[in-house]
Amino acid sequence: MKTKFAILSVFALLITFAFTFFSNEIDIFNMSAYGVTYAGLAIISSTEIGAGVVFDKVLEDIPGGAIVSRTRLRTDAFSILPAGTPLYVLNGAAEIVKTALVITGGNATAVRVNKNHHFKVGDVVMLAAGSNSTAITAINTTNADYDVLTIATLGSTPAADDVLIEASAVSTGSSAHKYTPNALNKVAVDISRPNPSVSGVVRATVRLAALAFPLHADHKTALKQFLFN
Repeated sequence: MKTKFAILSVFALLITFAFTFFSNEIDIFNMSAYGVTYAGLAIISSTEIGAGVVFDKVLEDIPGGAIVSRTRLRTDAFSILPAGTPLYVLNGAAEIVKTALVITGGNATAVRVNKNHHFKVGDVVMLAAGSNSTAITAINTTNADYDVLTIATLGSTPAADDVLIEASAVSTGSSAHKYTPNALNKVAVDISRPNPSVSGVVRATVRLAALAFPLHADHKTALKQFLFN
């Protein structure tokens, strides 16, 4: 009789535990900063559910991940590298491909851009490969709605919705990409910690409107294995 009662008690405890586990979202490792939550036994990426979905379908990624260089990132302004960030990945190392969306109100040498960018003073920018490129000499971040990049002339005034991209060197008429993307970041990553590891998606269906950083036409061409919606 005692044995039967003990078995029933254990069974009741297991049912209670299972009900509690599966009926609540349990953040086992406090991974919310990475865009990942745990619901029951299923690991759910924030890039796959709800608002802000970046990837409709991921078909292939780079196994093992890659360490992203923090030295080129504005870690003073951002602690998270969002899903969908364009990356250049090679031999276990990753560099972000810097871009910035131009908005109205600037001029040829004081370009207003969306605040979502990782450009720093000294970076070289261009409007397209094979054009002029010039270095950023100052960045004004005091406005809550936009930043102002101080540059020398690019030969033409950047217009609203143009995308500034990082160039390899200052040039007149022969600029080139510093990095050409070959992957997009799969899930949000905490870049406030040393040696952050990113997972690079190399084939997927992507929602352009959900990307935190704009893609230039050159980048879309380079990312041949992606379908952009």
